[in-house]
Amino acid sequence: MTALTDSDAGETERKVALITDASSGIGRSTAEALVRKGVRVALAARRSDELQELEDRIESEGGTALVAETDVTDEDHVQETIDQIEDGFGRYVVRLGEPVAE
Repeated sequence: MTALTDSDAGETERKVALITDASSGIGRSTAEALVRKGVRVALAARRSDELQELEDRIESEGGTALVAETDVTDEDHVQETIDQIEDGFGRYVVRLGEPVAE
């Protein structure tokens, strides 16, 4: 993935990133950084309470987020998550985090 700069602001508003392990650590920090650049984020992890808190904070600060409680080791669950993201955002452009089931 290329670095997002302030000059990319108009382009990033149309982008959606799926971030796995978004409930804490690097995933959470990545989500927060991308939202500051105008990227809409789909937050995926097993801990829905942590995801909901992050979604609430992102949206209270003017960002756009979607929570998808997901077990990335379960292929069916991953497909449900992708369907949920496509229903909510149309599609996603970037996937960040742990590998998902294949």
